[in-house]
Amino acid sequence: IREVGRFAVSFLAADHEEVALALARRGGDKFAGLSWSESSAGHPIPDGVLAYVDCRLANELDGGDHLIVVAAVEEMTVVREAEPLLFFRGEFKKVS
Repeated sequence: IREVGRFAVSFLAADHEEVALALARRGGDKFAGLSWSESSAGHPIPDGVLAYVDCRLANELDGGDHLIVVAAVEEMTVVREAEPLLFFRGEFKKVS
């Protein structure tokens, strides 16, 4: 993110558990084997997401063992309405 200065954040649907697990893996091409398209800014977006935001890096903050990235949203696109994918206390959850 620091090198490019731009990125996208995707909001996954409840049927995207495998996509979430693929994107959470360390190293390698996270989009290998996933079906995706590009946002208007050229960022990879997994197919079937609920929405996504194209962002630019606005700031970085020290979060101890993590780096906190502050984004400036440049564009938001809503793709479809469906149940969101939630991850809480180490497992996927449903809203209802």
